[in-house]
Parts: sequence; C-alpha cells; structure tokens
Amino acid sequence: MDYAPLRPVPLAPAGPVDLDRAVEHVSSRIPGLGEAHAKALALVVIAGSERPAAAAGLGIPEADLGRLLASARTALRRTVRPLEGAGWCLRAESLLSDRLDGALGDSGAGRLGVHLQNCPRCAEHERRLIQAQNSLVAAFGREPSTAVPAELTLVQPEEPASAVELGGIVAVAAGALLLLASLLVIAAIAFALVAVLGV
Repeated sequence: MDYAPLRPVPLAPAGPVDLDRAVEHVSSRIPGLGEAHAKALALVVIAGSERPAAAAGLGIPEADLGRLLASARTALRRTVRPLEGAGWCLRAESLLSDRLDGALGDSGAGRLGVHLQNCPRCAEHERRLIQAQNSLVAAFGREPSTAVPAELTLVQPEEPASAVELGGIVAVAAGALLLLASLLVIAAIAFALVAVLGV
C-alpha cells in the first residue's frame, strides 16, 4: 500500500521583528521581488502576522494579500529550485500558500489534497517552498520557534570525509569482519566435534 509522504512543517517566527529590516532581508534573498510582495512575505512569514492583520497593515483586501503571498512564495521557491508548471499546478501553488497561512477552506483543501496525490511536481514545490521559507526565517538571525518542529530547516552539508579517515574506517570494519569470521569457524568446529563425539 502506498502512503503519501508527510508534509513538511514551516518554522514559526519568534519574537518581535523590525519590519523594515525584514522587508530588506526578503528583498535581498529574492532578487527582483516587488516591494509589495516583499512586505507581504515579511509581515506574514518573518513577523508572523495573521493574514487579516497583515492585509490591514498594508491597506489592501485579504484576497490581494493572498495573491501577493502566493506569487512571492513561488519566487522564493524558485531561488531553491525552478520547477515547470502550468494550469492546475499554478492554482495549487496558490492553495498551498493559503494552507500555510491557515486560510484554506475545506473545498480548496480537498482539491489540493487530490492534486498533490497525483502531481509529484507540486509535492516537490511544497517541500522546496517550506525549506526555502524556513531558510528565510532562520537567516533573519532569530532562533526558530520551539512551538513548531524545525527538522526541515536547510542544513549546510558537512565536508566529505578525507581518504585517510575513510581508510581508517575501512580498516576497522575489515578487522571486525575478520574477527567475526574466525568466531564462526571456531563455532562450526565445536558443533562438528559435538556431533562426532556425541557429547
């Protein structure tokens, strides 16, 4: 039986935020992003504002804020990985943005769920978007909230082990295998003696 992969969890912002600094941070991380998009993303993702408060703060309707956020989040994900998409995939990106903010209704959730089960591209979009969003929050210089699991933050890859370190590991493993083989031979001889002598 196939199971859908677990959805990644976005980081929650922690503590008060200087909005001008947050907008500057978003703009620097997403080249070419418009000011309205950067403000929307900074208010909701970095400052942690709820959509109604963010829309009021920007002086725009919530529906317009939703479109700004969806577009900004797609641009953010593209900084990590470009993905081709058209038609329903573009609608799904908007619904995913709504879901991240808790603004997705039941009918939208149903349509999105079915689409994600059948579209690996959009499932990849969701994973990459949340990784990029977590990276954006973490790079702002604040500790991630402890209220939301942080296991999906982007982690810098470790330096590969040197050939000398790998050689040492291989030598230890080979020695352990040789010892195990010797013990198995001794055990086989003991069983043979027991069988022959009938002890």
